[in-house]
Amino acid sequence: LDPSQRRLRLFSADLEEPNAFDEPCEGCSAIIHVAAPTTLRYRNMEEAYASMIDPAIRGIENVVSSVEKMGLRTVVLTSSMAAVQGDGWERGREHVYTERDWNECNETPEKNAYACMKLRSERRCWELFEERKARSPSSSWERLVSLCPGMVLGAPSTDVRSEVVEFVTLLMQGKIWPVIPNYEFSMVHLEDVAKA
Repeated sequence: LDPSQRRLRLFSADLEEPNAFDEPCEGCSAIIHVAAPTTLRYRNMEEAYASMIDPAIRGIENVVSSVEKMGLRTVVLTSSMAAVQGDGWERGREHVYTERDWNECNETPEKNAYACMKLRSERRCWELFEERKARSPSSSWERLVSLCPGMVLGAPSTDVRSEVVEFVTLLMQGKIWPVIPNYEFSMVHLEDVAKA
C-alpha cells in the first residue's frame, strides 16, 4: 500500500505521561481507550495502588486531557464487568444490571484490586465527562461509551506470556485448587470486544 494512503499509524504512549496522547489524537474524532495497567502480582495495598489503581486513573485523566485539547467528540472506554458487579449475589438473582449499577463490593482494593482499579478508573472517566462543560465550555467531547466485558480472552498478539494467559493455564491445569474451588466467571473473545 502506498504510504500516503495508509490510515493506521502506531504511536508509543505512556498512560502516566501528560500530553502523551496529543499526537495520536490529532485529526481524530474518537478514541478507543483499551489500556489499563493490570497485575495480579502485588504484595500489599500500597503496591496495588502504585502499580494499578493510581496509574489507571492518571491514564484516564491524561487521555481525557488530550481528547479535550485535540477536539475529539467521542471516547470509547473498555472497562469491565468488575466495575459494575463485585459479587454475583449482591443485588439478588433476578437483578438486571444497567448503567446505574456500580460494584459496591470493591470500593477499596482489599478484596480485589483489579476490580477496584476498573471501578475507580471508569467512575473517574464519567466524572470528567459530566464536568467537561464546567471545565471547558467549548469542549467538543460529547459522547462517552463504556464497554464492560467479562474476562477478555483470545490469541495473544505476541509470544510474551501475560499474567492472564498464565492464570487461565493454571485454572485449566487445576493448579489453583483449592484456592479457587468451583470458580465461575464470564468470558468474551477478544474479537467480539473489538467488534463491539
